[in-house]
Amino acid sequence: MKIKIFFLIIGIILFYPIDVHGQHHSKIDVIVSGGISIPMGPPEWIDNWKWGVTGGIGAAYRLTPNLSVSSNIDYYSFFFDDWMFNARLPFTVNIRNVEAGSSSIIGLSANVQYVVTRFSDNLSPFIKGGIGIQRYYTSDIRITEQTWEGIIVSDRTIDGSTSLGFLVLTGAGLNLTTSESRSYFIEVNYGIGFSGDKPNHFLPVKIGFMQRIR
Repeated sequence: MKIKIFFLIIGIILFYPIDVHGQHHSKIDVIVSGGISIPMGPPEWIDNWKWGVTGGIGAAYRLTPNLSVSSNIDYYSFFFDDWMFNARLPFTVNIRNVEAGSSSIIGLSANVQYVVTRFSDNLSPFIKGGIGIQRYYTSDIRITEQTWEGIIVSDRTIDGSTSLGFLVLTGAGLNLTTSESRSYFIEVNYGIGFSGDKPNHFLPVKIGFMQRIR
């Protein structure tokens, strides 16, 4: 299901109709993005969860042709890595079942983006950085064992957690302008969330578009 949602987001980004109307003077852009997110630490997080999908929306205001500020809300999910989790458990002759949901981050951030240079009228690299807040969530992990006759011999749960904290984002990307009101971008970010006992580090890779508001 989550893979279908991921491809739906990417499809909207790539095939949303391009506005080719005449020039206007608005400085506000709507931002839509989607991609993948990769957990980078701490070890107990990346031991149990792997890459997932991300999506977000936001609005940007252009202060100058090269400098803009934006407000974004993003959802980052991370799939449970059942294969790696099972590989670390001790061998058993019983039937073992492991059940867990995704880990996730919901981030609300304020960002500054600066165009470093322009390769052409349409292609320009940029750097960005931002701060905000995050809701960091990991699901419970339930481990059950039963004999081949169906008798349950073990049933335990590793509790998940939910926490709120400070979020820092930094990144870089490439912007492609296709019309006076539409541009596409690809970017790589690095996020650090300060919630819980240890900071969580993650790497979102996103593609998206910015649509000028009239």
